Amino acid sequence: MTSKPYRQSPRLAVGVTLTVLVASLLAGCASPAANQSRFVGTWGSPGAGGAPSLVLGADGTLSGTDGCNRLTGSWQDSNGVLTFPNMASTMMFCSGVDTWLSRAKSAMLKGENTLEFSDTSSVQIGSLPRN
Repeated sequence: MTSKPYRQSPRLAVGVTLTVLVASLLAGCASPAANQSRFVGTWGSPGAGGAPSLVLGADGTLSGTDGCNRLTGSWQDSNGVLTFPNMASTMMFCSGVDTWLSRAKSAMLKGENTLEFSDTSSVQIGSLPRN
C-alpha cells in the first residue's frame, strides 16, 4: 500500500500566514503603548487651589493646570523622555502663582512616582508626584 503525499490546502496556508502577520503587527503596536503606560495617569494634586497638576491620557492627550491656567495638548514618550509638542495654555493673570508647568517642554521619571519637568533650555523647572 502506498501513501499519497500530504498536500496542504492553499486556503489553509493563506489563513495561517495572515494569522501570523496580524499577530506580529498587533504585538508591534502593543509594545510602545505598554511602555508608555507607566506615564499615563494623574500627576500633582488636581483641585488644590494654586497647585499644578497634569493628566496624561493613554491616547497621548494631556490636560491640567499650572495652578492658574488650564493646559491642554499632547505628549509623546521617546525612550523614557516625555515631550509636549503642542501644549497650549489659557493666559489668565494670577497673582502669587508660579505657572512653571505651562513652560514645560519635556519630563523624565525620577524613581517611579515623580515626574521632573524641564523647559526649552533643558533646565529643570519643577516636579509633580504621581497622584
